[in-house]
Amino acid sequence: MLPKHVFFCVILSFSIIFLLPPVVEATPPQNIQVLYDGNQQALQVTIVHHSNFPNYHYIKKVTILKNGKPFGEFTYKGQPNKNNVSYSYPAVVSPGDVFDITAKCNLYGSKTVKFTLPQSK
Repeated sequence: MLPKHVFFCVILSFSIIFLLPPVVEATPPQNIQVLYDGNQQALQVTIVHHSNFPNYHYIKKVTILKNGKPFGEFTYKGQPNKNNVSYSYPAVVSPGDVFDITAKCNLYGSKTVKFTLPQSK
């Protein structure tokens, strides 16, 4: 039988080995693509965010400003796949509206992009 302090060190070592990789691989969102779907009247937001553990390391929050004013803040508890997430946000817009969209990782970093709705031709 192992002494208590050796047993504790072994358990601690295994805990570090199995819990550290998800934290070490934490990455911020890499890109945000935004389109406006006029038929659905919705902003289509796709966030490129790689995660090997999408229920542990994921896009936690998306914050949207419209013309500099709060439009919406959306919180999530996981990521549906390992490479990206896509969300649709209903929006009534006018040509020239400017959206600032920020995606925040639950472990590390964030990314913000600006999207301006094109003027009508």
